[in-house]
Amino acid sequence: MILGFAAVLAGAVSAQDQAMPKDGPKVEKLANGLSYSVLTEGDGGARPVPGDRVWFHYSGWFEDGTLFETSRRRGKPLEQVLGVGMPKAWALGLGLMSKGARFKVSVPPELCFGKWGSPGQPPEVPPVPPDTPVVFEFELDSFEKAIKLPTFELPDAARQKITAGGLKYQILVPAPERSTETPKNRARFIVEFSMFNGRSQLVVTSRHPQIGHMTGRLVGRLDGPPFLAEAIGMLHVGERVRFAVPPELCYGKTDRGYLCPPDSVTYWDLQLLELAPAPQPVPVPEFRKLNRKLQQRTESGLRYEIIKPGMGPRVAASSKVELHFAGWQTNGRLFDQSFRNGVPLGVGVADPKLIPGWTEGLQLMRAGSVFRFAIPPRLGYGILGKPDLKIGPNRALYFQIELLRIL
Repeated sequence: MILGFAAVLAGAVSAQDQAMPKDGPKVEKLANGLSYSVLTEGDGGARPVPGDRVWFHYSGWFEDGTLFETSRRRGKPLEQVLGVGMPKAWALGLGLMSKGARFKVSVPPELCFGKWGSPGQPPEVPPVPPDTPVVFEFELDSFEKAIKLPTFELPDAARQKITAGGLKYQILVPAPERSTETPKNRARFIVEFSMFNGRSQLVVTSRHPQIGHMTGRLVGRLDGPPFLAEAIGMLHVGERVRFAVPPELCYGKTDRGYLCPPDSVTYWDLQLLELAPAPQPVPVPEFRKLNRKLQQRTESGLRYEIIKPGMGPRVAASSKVELHFAGWQTNGRLFDQSFRNGVPLGVGVADPKLIPGWTEGLQLMRAGSVFRFAIPPRLGYGILGKPDLKIGPNRALYFQIELLRIL
């Protein structure tokens, strides 16, 4: 599915937004089969390029005029990084537009859902059958520079090697100073990753501001596709390697949408950025409530005390951060923490799994700071509680968070 599909919410869509717009005064057709017409001229300024963060509205129709998706149910523009996890037609169409422009774009199947189609999210979002041409309307709200996208070429068979596990790989950038230190030493690793499908499309990259690099240790099962443990274990600091991963070592028969259908060969670029010493246990902070004279309060009712202010950059809503934490109920019972095994928690501030108190509280912090929070039930686990942590309904919670860094 297009990333935007997951964000489509049930809601009223005006009759004007449901109807496919008529072509503009002139229809242009590109050599790749995509055609477009200008419905509203933009400001005539710069156009977004791959890697820019773009904010836009869109709607999609079958050729018979049936609406199958729209961002306008959300009430605000969709935000994405141009060229990451989207159909080629989206990147091509938006790349033709200046700020404020509105285009109608007719798309052949091979530039969108192709022979795979899309399962949709019935009943609000109907499926798109395989080999179906579609029509999109785009309205570019704004854009800004974000990241430099990784480039991709199919591996050079003459330069490929094979690991013991059957992975084909090619060294793109050798390590500046090759050492014996690898993640196999059980040190903590930080790896930049990008994944491409067999059609050279960038599906995901850790350069994306809302994703962040892969961190962890090669101890026990590594979270992710099966090939990752072997691949990361062989890397040296600074080295960038492209792996050609067969389906059985990656996502197998899992259907991850038209960008990564079942039985897909995928290509992964991995670069080991840093190795840190194996984590050491850290004492868990003692429980105490907030100092009334030092505590502060937000409009939502979140209370906090700054234990250590920190001198690094401030956390943004799009940040991914690394932190240590401990959480207590009001009676002082410790229900969760990251200190004892020494492994920090990596989390995206915008992760929907976070309780609202964390999402708000983290954005008050700077890298290197330590805060203590008192979180009311409505900003915590609410009326449902958290049974697996033995937290009942409508419980206030206390957390101490040490923000190690912004990734």
